Amino acid sequence: MFRADTYVYAPINGVLWTVGLEVQFYVLFPLLVKLFRKSPLLFWGTLTGFGALFIYQYALKQQPINMQVNQLPTFLPVFANGMLAAYLFTLYCVKVPYKRLWGVFFTALAIVGAVLIRNEIVSAQMYREDKQIWQLENRIGLSLCFTLFLLSAALSLKPLRWLFSNPVARFLGAISYNLYLYHQRLIVLLRMSLGFQSGADVAAAGTKMQIFLTVEALGLSLLLATVLTYFWEKPWHRWIMSWGRKEKPTPAQADIISESTERK
Repeated sequence: MFRADTYVYAPINGVLWTVGLEVQFYVLFPLLVKLFRKSPLLFWGTLTGFGALFIYQYALKQQPINMQVNQLPTFLPVFANGMLAAYLFTLYCVKVPYKRLWGVFFTALAIVGAVLIRNEIVSAQMYREDKQIWQLENRIGLSLCFTLFLLSAALSLKPLRWLFSNPVARFLGAISYNLYLYHQRLIVLLRMSLGFQSGADVAAAGTKMQIFLTVEALGLSLLLATVLTYFWEKPWHRWIMSWGRKEKPTPAQADIISESTERK
């Protein structure tokens, strides 16, 4: 991601830049998690502040910004929000007795979060000509909206939790990353195999062709993501994880597991 020819103009699946970004973060994660454990709120504020400083004092001032828009510092607030949300969720499950009133409160918060996300993405972004500038300007705020929604939905009433944790949703969650990585490339290959050079050509072919291509691309994308997840990724994961010795959880981890099980 540090060179234009291997990032912006790379002749491979464009969305694979996210893998490079996540690898960078995971390399730093052992150090970050130690700092986070010492003072979660201070760490969250520091990481968010540094990310905001990089975005508003450096990245947005570059022309063009296509090399800066997705670099690691611009996503540090997003990672920090995720870490804080996981910490607060675990803390709540261990410390706060279950009460239905809290479930009602968090359900309402989840709905607020969903509305904020919809307003930001649908109502705000669609009218901006330069989407990358919009992304940088709103990355921290949009991440907070998603954090509010995810944390609240996880603590909401059972009907809302079921909506996002039923068998179909869990299956889609399991294959979602592979679906994300390969659906765009697969759609392009399908379009070209049918003789269409661009999306405009498909649109000119009429509604029936658009529906056919959409259904075919969606079906093949789901099939490919399923095969890659369950017949490639998960077997490798089990094999690699079997190398390490199985360690018993620490007393603190055991308490969390025990109390979470009792709550369920």
